Amino acid sequence: YGLNANDGTGINGADGDPDFDGVSNSDEFVHNTSPASTDTDSDGLPDGWEILHNLNPTDNGSVDVNNGPNGDPDLDGATNTYEFLAGTDPRDPDSVPSLEGVPAAGPLALAGLAAILLALAVACVKAKRFCEGRNP
Repeated sequence: YGLNANDGTGINGADGDPDFDGVSNSDEFVHNTSPASTDTDSDGLPDGWEILHNLNPTDNGSVDVNNGPNGDPDLDGATNTYEFLAGTDPRDPDSVPSLEGVPAAGPLALAGLAAILLALAVACVKAKRFCEGRNP
């Protein structure tokens, strides 16, 4: 991945985050995720969000459906994709996304929306880091 094991500083050091997904290189190592990808398992759910909510960021739902975009580990009727888009907790049944006023959409529309939101989130993180003088 082009990281420097001898340098704990900078974007390629242990505390760096070259993919701007909110997961440091050292945590990417611990979770076996890619420091070069915001979504290691390509399931539309960012690695940082999956780690935060105790989902496996290397399982797109093919091993355990609850880790993927169509999973519902808290059995509240909302998939992980809905929970991600709504900013709710996929492991808390009392944290239910409000779908009031949201038009019905097929899986492809939701996947597209998730990709757009992920791109926006990454852009926001990059902008924040730039403003703080931490631009790579």
